[in-house]
Amino acid sequence: MANKHSIMRISESKKSSYTFPVIFDYHLDGITVLFPDLPGVLTYGFNADHAYRNAQEALGLHIVGYEEEHEIIPEPSQLLSIQLSRHQALAVIHVSMPPIRARIRKNKFSF
Repeated sequence: MANKHSIMRISESKKSSYTFPVIFDYHLDGITVLFPDLPGVLTYGFNADHAYRNAQEALGLHIVGYEEEHEIIPEPSQLLSIQLSRHQALAVIHVSMPPIRARIRKNKFSF
């Protein structure tokens, strides 16, 4: 069982924000958002603003998953190293973690 000091060290090591590059992949019916550094994380938006907001949410929730599983969070790629195709654009997503962590804590159930 974790003692008070080990729990404090874990929470102190959590960053308050994260910034990752994303690829906006444009289609006729909207935008798919891909995270080159976070395999399996993707979202969608009807327009760029909607896609950006959904990407922030997806990034925050995925980071919380890494934290809860005590997994190492990957470092973001250098922007110039990311290859794009014709209908893609590069963006940078920034997410503030305290509100996401608080919302998740509020919605957790205990039995």
